[in-house]
Amino acid sequence: MNTVIQILIIILMPKQIPTTYVGCFEGEVLVDAYGRFPGATAKDLEALYKIAYAEAGIDGKKGMKAVVWSIERRTQHRQWKGMSLFDIISQAGQFDGYESKYYNSDLPKEVFKAVREAMRDKNEIPRNYVYFCNPKASTCGWFFDVIIEPQREKVIRIGRHDYYPDPKI
Repeated sequence: MNTVIQILIIILMPKQIPTTYVGCFEGEVLVDAYGRFPGATAKDLEALYKIAYAEAGIDGKKGMKAVVWSIERRTQHRQWKGMSLFDIISQAGQFDGYESKYYNSDLPKEVFKAVREAMRDKNEIPRNYVYFCNPKASTCGWFFDVIIEPQREKVIRIGRHDYYPDPKI
């Protein structure tokens, strides 16, 4: 590992928190400093930062943190167990933001701060809440029929997104 990067990690991270160096992206050091995503690669974490911005950048820090927490819930869910972050994020039909122009755009500094805070802070999305959508922008009919309609009373709204539990739990 590059000595300069090692020094940056030591300076930027509190000593009591174990850090796992993963790589660099847009000049930012990518680390899973809090062990939220064991085995994550640079490709995985880059996808996490990008999807947080592409899905909820317009909703600010709280919205981006919620997207990260929702994805963390998926890594714990039986349907996505054993899949990498990148595989979860890039899976067809899962994240509209993955196909958007924002996914490959330059990320503002606020994105890096929001994702790091999401990794540090307590996950505020309940364990079985693994789905979310912007109900005003989503075009997926089956999602409304299968996930949203039967569970409207359970919705958690953060920014422009509604978060829903797995109906099978």
